[in-house]
Amino acid sequence: MKTFKQIRQINEKFKLPKPPFKGMVLVGFSGKFKMAQSATDEANYGKQVVDDFKKAQKITDTYLKKLKLKPVPKIYVGPKDTASKNKIKVGDFDMNFAIDLYLDFPNNVQLPKGSQLGEFDLGPLVSQLGKLKSFANYPQSDFDANWDDKV
Repeated sequence: MKTFKQIRQINEKFKLPKPPFKGMVLVGFSGKFKMAQSATDEANYGKQVVDDFKKAQKITDTYLKKLKLKPVPKIYVGPKDTASKNKIKVGDFDMNFAIDLYLDFPNNVQLPKGSQLGEFDLGPLVSQLGKLKSFANYPQSDFDANWDDKV
């Protein structure tokens, strides 16, 4: 029998979605770091989430630099008190720690001049983040923001 704590945890395994159409690449996502469904659950501000979020920032910055893109602080959001207490830099405040990365959106990672969205695939980055215990599946419904045709 499951305990109350187990029921509260996010039980779905991370799974990178397949592109809606052949030849599309992932160019945006919003991924939350949570250990429980309830936004106010203490587990969402605990050591596991904090450690995973710090790792995720390093993974994301490294991946963007590999693509020759400049990371911006605005893509990292989180609760003000927990972020300050754990010396985590966030570009904006939110109830949960999250990465909101949408290439070429205002106040987000901008593409180099002459580049097109389809040249950049964030799929491998999301796969790496999915290995972190508290990285939760992100909404897949925003077709225009999340996917673009390969060039």
